[in-house]
Amino acid sequence: MTLIKRFRYSYLHLVCTLILFSNSFFSYENGLYITLLFFLLINFTCFSNEYLVIRYYDQNKQKDRNKGYALFIVLQVFITLIIFFGFKFAFSL
Repeated sequence: MTLIKRFRYSYLHLVCTLILFSNSFFSYENGLYITLLFFLLINFTCFSNEYLVIRYYDQNKQKDRNKGYALFIVLQVFITLIIFFGFKFAFSL
């Protein structure tokens, strides 16, 4: 399986975060660096979590993949919002 097809939800999350959060930190001092750090952290967590989900379902083929991916997406959106508000609070001081 190719990497693009295997990590399709992480790539979709990457595109969505780029669209939604691209100019959230540019008004801050060193806004470009904060934005790049934010995207690096968000997408590292997304790709590593999806890697763990893929590994789990490759080892347990009898489990339902759709339910696992639904939980993965909900968890990743929640993690993204926590990190976003954490960055907003940390860099606004």
